[in-house]
Amino acid sequence: MTVAIGVTVTGWGRPGSPCEPDYIGKQSSDVCADSRGTVSLDNLTVSATPLASADDEAGGIALCSSVTLSNNTGEKQDYNAQDFTIQDPTGAAGSDDGSGAPAIRGTLRSGALGPGGTKTGTICDHRPSRKGLYAVFYEPSLFGGQRGVWLSRH
Repeated sequence: MTVAIGVTVTGWGRPGSPCEPDYIGKQSSDVCADSRGTVSLDNLTVSATPLASADDEAGGIALCSSVTLSNNTGEKQDYNAQDFTIQDPTGAAGSDDGSGAPAIRGTLRSGALGPGGTKTGTICDHRPSRKGLYAVFYEPSLFGGQRGVWLSRH
């Protein structure tokens, strides 16, 4: 089953420039993805496609992004799908969909990338979709700091 929902990508500019437009929870240290959908943080370059509708294989629709992480260092770098959050237009992020399963699912898991290594997978939000501005956040540190941001309007 293929479903198409209109998507407008916004907020992609120069890395490190303020993300536009404003969104719920915007932080001054946020790093907006560049025009290719790429952010560099914590020794990794992260690319993400705009959120798009996909069959959730349970009769519903999910919003998903294909994510690629690249290690730009000479040392092993850890990654984790839990470093990503998808925020809906109401500002709700990371909550469950009522089934007890986490809202963020997909094929990206956790692991380690060797020097120069890459990993590609999907992250998906299985909550009922709402019209408005969505934000995908990549925050690799539990202790704050910068986070990568991708914005799309559905």
